[in-house]
Amino acid sequence: MTDNRLVLALLAVSSFGSSGLFAADDFNSAAVGSYQDPGYSSNRSFAGTDQVDSIDPFTGALKILVRDMVIPGNGGLDIELLRNYQSVTNTKGPYSNGYSERTPFGTGWDLHFGRVWVSSKYSYLNQVNNNSGCRINDVSSQNNPILELPDGSKHVLVNGDGSDYAFITKSRWIGRCLPTSLNTNNQGGLLVYSPDGRKYIFNLKGNVSPDKQNLSYFVTRIEDADGNYLDFSYNAPTTRYHLLKSITSSDSRTVTFAYDDESGPAVRLKSITANNSVINYGYVSANWTAGAIPHYLSTVIYPDNTRWSYAYNNYSTLTGIVPGRFSMTSMTSPNGLKTSYEYDFLQMGVQAEENLNVIRRRQFEGLSGVQPSNLVWDYQYVKGYSPNNDKAIEKGPLQCITYEHVGTNTIANGASGVDQGLWKVGSLVRKSIAARSSGSCGTPLRIETYTWDKQVISSQKEMRRYNLLVENQTRVAVLTKRLITQDNATYTNNYAYDEYGQPKKVDETGQQNRTTSYTYTRPGGLWMLGKVDTKSVAGISGQIKNSYTSTGRLSKRDVYGVITNFSFTSSGDIASETDANNHTIRHYNYYRGIPRRTELPDGGVITRGVNGTGTLASITDPLGRVTSYGYDKMNRVTAIQLPKSGYTRYDITYSFSQSGVTETAKRVGYTRVRKYNSLGQLINQEEQGGPKSIVTSAIYQADGQKVFLSLPSYNAANANAERFEYDPLGRRTLVRHADNNSMRTSYGANNLETLIDENGSTTKRSYASYGDPDERLLKKIEQPGGITTTIGRDNLGRVTTLEQGGLTRTYTYDNRGFLASEYNPETLTTNYGYDAVGNRTSQKIGAAAMDSFTYDTMNRQISRNFAGGQTFTYAYDLGGRLLRQTSYQGPTWDFGYNAHDQITQETLTLPGSQRSFTIGYGYNSLDQLHTITYPSGMQVFYNPDVYGRPQQVGDFASGVDFYANGALHSLTLANGRILTIGQDSKRLHPTDRRIGGLPQLFVPMAQAYGYDASGNLIQLTDEVDGRYSQSMSYDGLDRLIGANGVWGNATFAYNSRGDLTSHNIGGRQLQYSYDNQGRLAAISGSLNFSLAYNNRGNVTQGRSRYTYNNASQMLQFCINPQWDCSQPTESYTYDPRGYRSVTAFPNGVQEFSLYGQDGRLLREDFPADGGFVEHIYLTGERIASRMQCEFVDSNGNGISNCKERRYPIGGRTGTGF
Repeated sequence: MTDNRLVLALLAVSSFGSSGLFAADDFNSAAVGSYQDPGYSSNRSFAGTDQVDSIDPFTGALKILVRDMVIPGNGGLDIELLRNYQSVTNTKGPYSNGYSERTPFGTGWDLHFGRVWVSSKYSYLNQVNNNSGCRINDVSSQNNPILELPDGSKHVLVNGDGSDYAFITKSRWIGRCLPTSLNTNNQGGLLVYSPDGRKYIFNLKGNVSPDKQNLSYFVTRIEDADGNYLDFSYNAPTTRYHLLKSITSSDSRTVTFAYDDESGPAVRLKSITANNSVINYGYVSANWTAGAIPHYLSTVIYPDNTRWSYAYNNYSTLTGIVPGRFSMTSMTSPNGLKTSYEYDFLQMGVQAEENLNVIRRRQFEGLSGVQPSNLVWDYQYVKGYSPNNDKAIEKGPLQCITYEHVGTNTIANGASGVDQGLWKVGSLVRKSIAARSSGSCGTPLRIETYTWDKQVISSQKEMRRYNLLVENQTRVAVLTKRLITQDNATYTNNYAYDEYGQPKKVDETGQQNRTTSYTYTRPGGLWMLGKVDTKSVAGISGQIKNSYTSTGRLSKRDVYGVITNFSFTSSGDIASETDANNHTIRHYNYYRGIPRRTELPDGGVITRGVNGTGTLASITDPLGRVTSYGYDKMNRVTAIQLPKSGYTRYDITYSFSQSGVTETAKRVGYTRVRKYNSLGQLINQEEQGGPKSIVTSAIYQADGQKVFLSLPSYNAANANAERFEYDPLGRRTLVRHADNNSMRTSYGANNLETLIDENGSTTKRSYASYGDPDERLLKKIEQPGGITTTIGRDNLGRVTTLEQGGLTRTYTYDNRGFLASEYNPETLTTNYGYDAVGNRTSQKIGAAAMDSFTYDTMNRQISRNFAGGQTFTYAYDLGGRLLRQTSYQGPTWDFGYNAHDQITQETLTLPGSQRSFTIGYGYNSLDQLHTITYPSGMQVFYNPDVYGRPQQVGDFASGVDFYANGALHSLTLANGRILTIGQDSKRLHPTDRRIGGLPQLFVPMAQAYGYDASGNLIQLTDEVDGRYSQSMSYDGLDRLIGANGVWGNATFAYNSRGDLTSHNIGGRQLQYSYDNQGRLAAISGSLNFSLAYNNRGNVTQGRSRYTYNNASQMLQFCINPQWDCSQPTESYTYDPRGYRSVTAFPNGVQEFSLYGQDGRLLREDFPADGGFVEHIYLTGERIASRMQCEFVDSNGNGISNCKERRYPIGGRTGTGF
């Protein structure tokens, strides 16, 4: 008697296993083998650059994605025209894989917004108001529907739970049965939901190719959770295939498609039109006459007449083996980048159908500004048989990258081929990177290994075309471990997942360890994945929490207790943002995803004009100033009209050639020409408009790293340059200056970086990484002279300790992540307080009184309040510009601006002295400083050239000339003498400084300079009087340790914290000692005195006595160090910016100082002398001072006080000359 249990078991195996083993054609016709998988798989990486093409190292296939058009929409539902190409692999398979099935887009190309392919066995998907009635009633999924996405990837829709969803893919797209109310075409269909919650309605069935009648459901609507939608219209089904004719959105965007031979057998996409712009598509036909003649996409011409061009292997015979037949051989981008391809024909799997075309060479040709100009990537493929993996080797210009994947023959079939691991086929398990030199590959510098586990997503069994393996359930591969070995250190990431494949725990291990945990939510019960509910990091108190609207928009973000709330319009655009201080920004009237009105918390209003293309036409700021923009047909900016005047306008043009793109920007006589190569890298810049143009150029290596940057020069690119070298991992290893001196960096074990500077001094930096060596945190610095700095960090990377030379600084953080306190040895502990958004509201330094700070609704500081009523205030206009600053001492700054926010006037008022000073600034149409008007009324005209460099300084200097890098070259002073400054052409150091120009008089100054390899000044030669020449020497930290000059010899010494410990200058020796808080405690030697400090760390006593306000500004100076200083030697008042404005003396005399917006001293007033001095500057240097005197002669010597001040004898005033 036969054992019925055994029979049932055998029947189960045969009914499922035999179909997988022998009935290879019993599949949905859209199904492909493992090595013909189109699109992009999440469980492997893709070889290539940041261009539109990539090579799948598992399949060897060429994949191209081009975005021909993007039209932004409200709620983020953009219209994106994505063209995808998959290189032709075999004549058997879906329509896009062979020459015989013509498509409207050319062989290998496709353009669509989603399809659901159905099998001939189950060609109708039932409309039903539940999620069980449309599922496929087969034990295995080979005849299930297949979802094809716009990028070309295909995903089998396996049976789902029958409740929440009818089908699910391995990438977590789900299918739900088409409700009867949506069966408007009476053809059945499916609702498909993306992991981000968008709904795709597939309820129109038809064919794609006029040659092959594979049935597909077409998407007729894409809708987000907020109700924004895109509707897709197709031609009437009078032909054997359906063509997309138009897209219409809920916010009235429209795209139309036109075809040639629309109802014939050679239909081709002719054009796409949107926003009055047209993209045209051109084709060539195959050069044979037998059978159906395929056509190839040859050009895509954009509205500005730039284009993509394509060429193919187009042989006139169909016999014989020709690698890459029907596949692309070259592609030229609108920027002129030509990429060419060569193919091999390899047996990737075991079936005849898996003899496939694979890329063996990819090449960029004729590049400008790249070394070498032709970049080549060669590919080799090795089939793996159990237990070996499939291997692909990419030999690029700089690197050899080896990929290992689980192949179809890596896994042994076992006795039945069931549950042996089909789910892991195609998964990347190892990737190594080595240097490539002279065509060979070196030892791997970085090895990445990947460990995968399985998750069950369906009880339906899985089979794949051309594969003997079978899974009793459908399982998806999830990455559980990634291990990176680099520089003799290992970095590990371990992952755990929830039931939806979302990582719920990530354990990172490197020099530091970190565990991050996540929880997720499905807002409103919608199918939305990746919506993080909470995120927490081990060792860090608190967590990040998110809340969402019922449509999945982020409504509340709680970052460790700092809460921001969001509300949304009905279309899902942000309507308001309310920070933790309850200040709200509101947005209104969205168009193309951009709010046309924004109301700020301080009452300011921003309005915007928006074009139909989704570009910004204009913006009006809260002060009513309008900036407008113009665009070309490709939405590149061509004009920027600034608000100040019609002259403040940029006009930008673009020109295209085979070598790249030239961008020319012009503004009122100034022109900047930038040349980009065909990879989009800036290789040359020329600024024009002056007598000489300023030019810089750059050269790159294959990975985009800059290897050459020329020093600025006039009229032509400079051969003198900074040069850079990198290791095969892209890390910089050398900076070589034009004089051949260099800095070198090496990378060692345990994340150690060693820098050797131009003088040979070594600095070591130790970094800590978690699970990825590319994410680095600086932990330790070892510098010459025994200086070691150690940095402690928490798991968010925040600094917690800083130790150097025996002193430690510590930092703590509150539960919101704000710095709560810091301990500095000099001032002990400082505690901080904050408002709800993180504005610092208080600080208490040691035993000092608490300081407080307040802010306006735009989080701008409006007051600083110190003990004793010492308050500083700030006032702003609606444009955020500072209008007034005040100080408790009385001084006030008031500011005026032009339409471009440049200060045109600043007035310092000193009420206690009944004085005010006004400085005026004038600018030209290029927004360059043209004039400074001093308080006396003196105007200094700078007359800048088009590059913004002054050509004169009022009447004080003329004929000002500059080097190309902006350094001063020469000028003629008012007395006729000429200042010239030499420049080292290789390092741009000043080499000499001379004043001449009056041959009848001696040369007043001639100095020459010498430098060491690091750029430290080591020699100053006085060519007028050699006695005043100087020489300097430095230690490994570039600190001055020796100086010889007219004073004799000088030496300097430092401790392990970098503090000066002693110096000896010409026999005058001083020692510096420090207390256990790191403060200078005493000076001894030629001088002997101790120092005392207040509780804010300010020196209160040394050789003299000093007192301060609570803002740490010195108020009084007593030349004698007695504690009782009732009559200070000098008393001080400060302007609100912190510059000293008034100096008062015991006799009641006051002197005034005026500092401008850039912090330079512009004027000094001496009322007792009846005079003042105004200082004039050029490139940061004072080049003149103008004195105005009244005749006040305090000592009765016949010489005015101000002249005695200007011409002192023996360093003393009050003496005639």
